[in-house]
Amino acid sequence: MGIRVLHIRSTIGMYGAEHVALNLMKQAKINGDHYALVCIEGLTPGSELLAQRVDGIAQHVYRFITAKKLDFSVIREIRKLLSGYDVLHTHDYKSLMYVCIARLFLKKPDVFHHIHGALGNSRMERIYARIEKFLLRFVDGVVTVSDLQRNTLSQYVKSPSRISQIDNGVFVPAISDHAIPQKTLQIVMVARFTPEKDHKTALDVLHGLLNQGVAAHLTLLGDGPLVEEVKNYALSLDLSSSVTFVGFTQDVTSWLKRSDVLLITSKTEGMPMAMLEAMAASLVIVSTPVGQIPDIIHKAACGSLSSDTQSLTQQLVYISQHPDIAWQWGQNGHQFALNNFSVSRQITDIHSFYKVAAAAC
Repeated sequence: MGIRVLHIRSTIGMYGAEHVALNLMKQAKINGDHYALVCIEGLTPGSELLAQRVDGIAQHVYRFITAKKLDFSVIREIRKLLSGYDVLHTHDYKSLMYVCIARLFLKKPDVFHHIHGALGNSRMERIYARIEKFLLRFVDGVVTVSDLQRNTLSQYVKSPSRISQIDNGVFVPAISDHAIPQKTLQIVMVARFTPEKDHKTALDVLHGLLNQGVAAHLTLLGDGPLVEEVKNYALSLDLSSSVTFVGFTQDVTSWLKRSDVLLITSKTEGMPMAMLEAMAASLVIVSTPVGQIPDIIHKAACGSLSSDTQSLTQQLVYISQHPDIAWQWGQNGHQFALNNFSVSRQITDIHSFYKVAAAAC
């Protein structure tokens, strides 16, 4: 039997980190690796989705439901699992905290922490970020998804060999059948309705497009605390007929297939899974220059970067006026994803990092 890995995620729904974990579980099953998952679930609707999606894919799925920030009964249950695994792979500050407490006074198994995005967009998140950074001193390795994260967090780990930037992976179809952009530019945004995703800027961009005579429609996938505020803002701009609020959906792929452009207006990002999935579906990417996004767009030649509303708008005007170029950008993105962002490559890189970081202990 190969390496035995227990992934741990504190989850409230199916978001970027959950999709990373799900993809890794799928690839591990293909490879014959022994992967299991602990889901620390809240009481909110959607908390059960990751466990449901992984059921039948992972070797084991352990579900712990709690409303507490720190639940010692869950920590005791996690501690009971430790002897069955070679690596504990955590995916958020809470799961890392639980694992560090559960492994107190033990040298094994090795602990690796995966940082998917940026904390610090609210007062509580800044507190969580400080906790996470403190706990990094006690792990065997840290996986980041952007160069900025790696450089920022390197001071919190024991040595440079214990931190690695590893690109996320997606399952990419071998052939792209995406058509030239339609007469009405179909723009999609896949993001939780939180301040850092900045949906209001997306609506401002749409408003600017329509004012310039561009036929465009914006589809918003996701849920979150600001959804009603964003809906009201759309009403204030008289955009009701040009915006569709889909809400949470597990079928993102079908929405991507009927779209032309993925719009990202985030203030902070790591390596968004929505972007990789959009590239796999041959969409053009128009984004703010955050996280690992600029590096990918420059290397893949799959879209454009702009840091303000006016520039984002003009980029989309250009795309609407040059459908052949937009189609080529989409094909470039698909090919780049096929060559560079496979889940097989991601899991191989992670396993190699396990060995390198463990050897440095």
